[in-house]
Amino acid sequence: MDIGLDTGDMLLKESCAIAPRETGDSLREKMITLGKPLLIKAISALADNTLTAEKQDDSQSNYASKIEKHEAQINWADTADLIDAAIRAFTSALACHTFLNEQRIRIVDAAAINKTGKQIASADAGTIVEVNKNAIAVRCNNVNDSSGNNCLEITKVQMPGSKAMDIGALLNGRPEFFKPG
Repeated sequence: MDIGLDTGDMLLKESCAIAPRETGDSLREKMITLGKPLLIKAISALADNTLTAEKQDDSQSNYASKIEKHEAQINWADTADLIDAAIRAFTSALACHTFLNEQRIRIVDAAAINKTGKQIASADAGTIVEVNKNAIAVRCNNVNDSSGNNCLEITKVQMPGSKAMDIGALLNGRPEFFKPG
């Protein structure tokens, strides 16, 4: 250990691939799976005095400040890809949310997609542009977005006082709540 945040020498290190649709929860589970045997190996090697510490390369590190609750509120003026990444990153630790009809809705699962059509192109960011039995598409900002994705396709949400549910189940109980705008 050393004075400072994440500044001590490394005793062991391991890497893993980050999948394209990785979430904060799935990455946390990967880290736990990798970390448990490394911790046991490090303790054993420290006891045997067979471990050599390696200096960290400070140019490879960066500081991430604590995530505040307000950062989990979706800003529909952001790109669909940025919103999608935030939803996957926050997941259960601090789920992303939005407001509709003055109700706070947690977005549990979604993906950035590209939708075409005159109605979609002219819709303001944050407008529901399509509703079907599997998903709700919301228009996002795609200015300066090289992917071309302009909508967030929401497939699972959590309404206040309810458990997370797929859009199909939600629409069975509240079809009038989510209407294209």
